[in-house]
Amino acid sequence: MLLLMIKEYIAICDYLLRMDELRNRGYIVISKNELVHLLKKNNYESPDNKLRYWKKLGWIRTESGRLTCRVQGKRMIKIVFEVYETMKKLNRLTDK
Repeated sequence: MLLLMIKEYIAICDYLLRMDELRNRGYIVISKNELVHLLKKNNYESPDNKLRYWKKLGWIRTESGRLTCRVQGKRMIKIVFEVYETMKKLNRLTDK
């Protein structure tokens, strides 16, 4: 399941970067509703559970006890860009 989660994380980040999603100080910033919509496409786990796993693995930054954080006065999720870059690089190495 971890490999499936990694591939989904990379695919979502790739998509968000193509869509010029807001980038802020090392993070891709997205509303929870938008991210949940993307996470629903692969139904191996509920979107909230996926976000809890992502948080525990350090793939996203949120406030303690929440799945969001305040960014410019809005409730958002910060996807860690450095984690994405590392996973992308490792994925390229394993594809060879």
